Amino acid sequence: MGAKLTAIDAQRKPPGFATFGISDSGAPSYISIEHYWRAIGRQKWLILMLVLLGAIGGSIKALHETPSYRAMLTMIIEPELPNLAQIEGALVMAYTMPQFFETQYALIRSRSVAERVVENLNLVDRKPLYEPPERRVFAATRVLSDSINIVREWLQVGSESDSVLTQRVQSPAERQRRHSELTSMIREKITVRPERGSQIVTVSFESPDPRFSAEIANAIVDAYIALGLEARLTRAGRANAWLTGRLQELREKLTESETALRAFQAQEEMIDLQSMEQLSGARLEILNKALVQAQSNFNDLSKRYGPKHPKNIAARAELAQAQRRLANESQGILASRGKQLELASLEREVNANRELYDLFLTRFKETDFSTDKELGNARVVDPARIPNSPYRPDEMRIIGIWSFFALVIGVLGAIVREQLDNTFNTPEQVEEFTQLPVLGLMPLLNEKKLARTNRGAEADGIPERHFVNFPKSPFSESINHIRTGILYSNIDNPPVTILVSSSLQEEGKTTLATNLALSFGQLDRTLLIDADLRKPRVAQVTGVGPSLGLVEFVAGRAAFKDCIVTDSNCENLSILRSGVLPPNPLELLSSKRAENALQQLRRHYARIIIDTAPILPVSDAIVLGHVVDALVLIIQADRTGRSTVFDMLRRLRGANIKPLGTVLSKVNRRKSPYYYDRYQYYASYYSEPQSQLASQSKS
Repeated sequence: MGAKLTAIDAQRKPPGFATFGISDSGAPSYISIEHYWRAIGRQKWLILMLVLLGAIGGSIKALHETPSYRAMLTMIIEPELPNLAQIEGALVMAYTMPQFFETQYALIRSRSVAERVVENLNLVDRKPLYEPPERRVFAATRVLSDSINIVREWLQVGSESDSVLTQRVQSPAERQRRHSELTSMIREKITVRPERGSQIVTVSFESPDPRFSAEIANAIVDAYIALGLEARLTRAGRANAWLTGRLQELREKLTESETALRAFQAQEEMIDLQSMEQLSGARLEILNKALVQAQSNFNDLSKRYGPKHPKNIAARAELAQAQRRLANESQGILASRGKQLELASLEREVNANRELYDLFLTRFKETDFSTDKELGNARVVDPARIPNSPYRPDEMRIIGIWSFFALVIGVLGAIVREQLDNTFNTPEQVEEFTQLPVLGLMPLLNEKKLARTNRGAEADGIPERHFVNFPKSPFSESINHIRTGILYSNIDNPPVTILVSSSLQEEGKTTLATNLALSFGQLDRTLLIDADLRKPRVAQVTGVGPSLGLVEFVAGRAAFKDCIVTDSNCENLSILRSGVLPPNPLELLSSKRAENALQQLRRHYARIIIDTAPILPVSDAIVLGHVVDALVLIIQADRTGRSTVFDMLRRLRGANIKPLGTVLSKVNRRKSPYYYDRYQYYASYYSEPQSQLASQSKS
């Protein structure tokens, strides 16, 4: 008898802390995905609220952000291809093609192009079209504003627009500063995006003003093409000037060499070297023939005539003259060899200068420096048009991002809050910490809703009478589940006297005791005792009855039948109130009279439910725990801390009392929908019929 520990219980205690098994850490030894999912489910309303706030914040951000319009222009950039016959040039171009396009993109974003745009459009003196319009507040306001702008533009057709020059005179320093600001602004808003696998390039510009964005986009490409044309024309002009100067130098050099050749020929009375060589050869040939003829005549006459014959003498004189002529001619040719070499040198110089001059003249004629055809390598395919809708902000994207980050913060906050939570939310946490079985859950009841449901019935709208007022409710099924757990805790010897207590007040012990007594009253004779002699609650919830109670019965001042009152809704349930509050409750409950009184009551009732004071403030429950069969502990969900339960179990362990089990009370379905719905499904669908449970209890 009693809820005392036995030697076997002490031997079975888990290693670590308590006799009846408080876990060392007080938390599960593992954390699974399901654990986090349950934590998110318990904090779902907080997460949803944060997501809603994030969506509202994103909406406000999107509505207050200045709209930006993007105008886009499509163009083609064609590189200068080399002559395909020049293989080396083609290979070099193939390797440098990526660098060429990157260079063109950099030129489009260059400061030179931006400065040309500022100068061509005269932006320094224009009204700032790029200044943002009024901020949006609501979508309806934006539609109204757009409508007003359309009407305003229609009324101002033919009149001066925002591009009219301002009449205010600006100082040079201010103009320079404004010029620099506009240049930097244009460079920052330029976007160049090449189309993969093609020579098409998209150039875009963003501005709060749609007309200004289209105007700047077109002006940027025009300035880039003009810059390229000027660069090519500059290179062509420089090449033309260089070739012209080089041709002039070669012409002068050729003239000088020709003049020197003619002067040398006139001075030396010489013709060109080839003619002189031909003439000298012809004369030597004639002289050789004359010499051969004279030698032949002399030989013939020497055979026929004597040495002193006149014909022989004449022939000898003719031969000698031919020999002298040939010798003189040979000596003359040898004497003019130096002049011939000098003449040859002058002729070679003239020929070299003439060939070089002809080569440069040919290249000069082949090069076309005319400006009739387009010299640029870029052309516009689709010019920029005024955009109809803003490119930014993307309202849905901003709202989605803000909502997503709010969701992440909410989930992380829920997980952190779950880890930092020192209370109990689930039966698994209670069992892991206390190493005691959880007999069931007791849902949280809305007392105001109950009062409205019963139309002001005073006794029907209180949680302590919920079992009889709503017998088919989830709360009543939970009480039946707890009752079943108590009955089957020891099948051979089920407990008769059951003490209900908690660590602190207002955890639901009286609610459990009264409803559990009503539930047991459906099975057999049951007695509900209000043993809380400090702040009794049973008398307030059971209606009017005798003022006599437990105090008078234990003290012997009243008989048992005079202190008992039968419940108006359950004829098998009797109630023993606390009676007049004594000055020394602990001494009264710990007396031998109290134990004898309880033994007397056991002979009249099959079940006795005792509601007593909390364990930590006073020792009443500790005293009664030694004389009852079972002690049921109440732990309030989301309120009772682990340290509080730890102190309560430590006091029970010090008193050598082992509880039968625990009940997790005031479980909020909204915070713990998973556990509550799962438990309620089992409790309602698989609950045993009352007649069967009653027969099992009597047996």
